[in-house]
Amino acid sequence: MPKIVDHDDYRAMMLDRCLKLFSRKGYAAVTMREIAKEVGVSTGTLYHYFSSKEHILEQLFRHAQETNVGEYARRMDTAGDAHERLATLGDFWEKSFEFYQDLMLVAVDMLRSGPRDGSRRVFQDFSDYYTRAMVERLGISERFARGIVIYFMGLCAHSLLTPQSIDAAGQIRFVRDVVGVMQGVGDGGNDAARDRLVSFAREMMEGGAPVGGVARKETGGKTK
Repeated sequence: MPKIVDHDDYRAMMLDRCLKLFSRKGYAAVTMREIAKEVGVSTGTLYHYFSSKEHILEQLFRHAQETNVGEYARRMDTAGDAHERLATLGDFWEKSFEFYQDLMLVAVDMLRSGPRDGSRRVFQDFSDYYTRAMVERLGISERFARGIVIYFMGLCAHSLLTPQSIDAAGQIRFVRDVVGVMQGVGDGGNDAARDRLVSFAREMMEGGAPVGGVARKETGGKTK
């Protein structure tokens, strides 16, 4: 009896392996033959699913939308109040951080080596999809959601360049706290929420506040 292949699962498996390959060796540096070898299929099978490297790249980001961002959306849908949704978001980001780092490496490489208009469109579609998911699940404005997505993607890139100086988990908690404070003011605007916002802003403006999750040392009355 012939083996039944779930083509969607098979395609997803190939795309997951392509992401790791592209992030490790670079999108421009690999050929379709190398991709097939890494994925563990024949070149003919690879071309059956993807007509070109550009097609793989486009499908890879779409796959990320449907799986990673889709999983985030599903978790948020089952969360309770705003506080629980924010906790879910922070936990999901921490667990998926390496995935987003890989995605950023591929995005930068495809912008450098491929057609810029096409590369920008692929990443823009992904960013728009993520932004809409945050607007719908967190009940915040598109402008605020876009800023959070930009901050998080920038954090992924920064942590790749300076891994020893960035407390990624701490920065994710910082974003979660900012959103929580702003939500409290926007949802009710009561005195307690406003006091929390003022207190939070004062804490962030203090001279001894940590930078990049690492507290600055003071020596001889001067901050280093």
